[in-house]
Amino acid sequence: MEHKRNRRLRESIIRGTSSIIMEMKDHRLHESVMTICDVKVSSDVSYCKIYISSLKGLNNARKICKILNYASGYIQTKLASYLQLRVSPKILFLPSDSEEYAFKIENIISMNKLDSKDRLHKICDFLESNDDFGIFSHIHADGDAIGSCISLCLLLRSIGKRAKVFYEDDFDKRFLFLRAFDDDSMIESFNCKNYICLDVSDKKRVYTPDDIVRFNVCIDHHDVSSCGFADLCYIDKNYSSTCEIIYELSKMMNLKVDHKICTCIYAGILFDTGRFKWSNVSEQTFITSSEIFSKVDKDINRKMFDNVPKNVIEFQSEIIKRFEYLDNCCLVFVPFNLWNQFDLNYSNLDFLPSFPLQIENINLSIVIKEISKNSFKVSVRSYNGEAIKICKNFGGGGHDNASGFDFAGEYENLKDRVVEILKQLN
Repeated sequence: MEHKRNRRLRESIIRGTSSIIMEMKDHRLHESVMTICDVKVSSDVSYCKIYISSLKGLNNARKICKILNYASGYIQTKLASYLQLRVSPKILFLPSDSEEYAFKIENIISMNKLDSKDRLHKICDFLESNDDFGIFSHIHADGDAIGSCISLCLLLRSIGKRAKVFYEDDFDKRFLFLRAFDDDSMIESFNCKNYICLDVSDKKRVYTPDDIVRFNVCIDHHDVSSCGFADLCYIDKNYSSTCEIIYELSKMMNLKVDHKICTCIYAGILFDTGRFKWSNVSEQTFITSSEIFSKVDKDINRKMFDNVPKNVIEFQSEIIKRFEYLDNCCLVFVPFNLWNQFDLNYSNLDFLPSFPLQIENINLSIVIKEISKNSFKVSVRSYNGEAIKICKNFGGGGHDNASGFDFAGEYENLKDRVVEILKQLN
């Protein structure tokens, strides 16, 4: 048990150091939400470790500690006066992630106390009460990511809010007709105050042009338990797509959906259900689609799926030769030099994961795409719920029949692990 004298000394050091930091004129310290979360004093009181945490995360805590350690001599002298000691202990500031961790846990607990509809209502209240929204999604944005971002952006603008979608430079040309709906020419000097993340609840996969530490809202429909980097999160895998959730949100807020918004929402539903083919389709999916269909661009299927560039068709004929059959599974390896040879970008490969499932008796498709040396993105599709089981072995996720994961290492090791998992499933 800690001695009372040491406990009082620790408490005095925390109070004194906090007071000294507050008086310091370095603006970088006052721009950060920081806390002294712990103090450890050596038995002879000659040395003291002060642990700093920040709501902005561990990296920010490291930056704060660098500033404080540079000024440690000044702080030590002031602390000796505060403590009325002849000699103050030598101070070392160290970063801690306790504040960030506590925020995540508190957020998860508080959100879990709310039922599903309450969470969405809470997000509606936030959107109505705030302004200047930056909207983001995952890297290599697909139809649901783009459709949900643009539809929410247009909904917010329809009630007088300022909102802007931040797009990745490598934009899939199939969705240019959706992006044409987003006229942001009037908000070039946009100052983002609130951050929204759609169709992704894994912070590592969020596309952000800047280092955004904390999001205000996250909405997703993938098979994940929680989101630890947003104040308000709504994750419901019972929806076919994030676009379907955005439509539900529009009804809660009593907002009108016009031709542009309906086309964006329908595009996301089409893309994430494989044109109503995958198991994530529900009765609600058809109800939503029927309610908006009269306002949807009737040429949307051709624009999204049938307008295929010649180089993609030529690539298809080549990749078929590389199909490897393992019982009811088709395994495809796409080396980087191959898709580079056909002048393809990452988004051009979207068709590939479901492509082998057209083959008779093939129930499982595994596509391994080489991104760079010893770096792979793997997409798995199935008809029997095996996709998510395979991907979770590698820390990935998604839906029961449409999932994926990243892998760093040798291709041979990746393939051996995949084959071993397939044997276990069989």
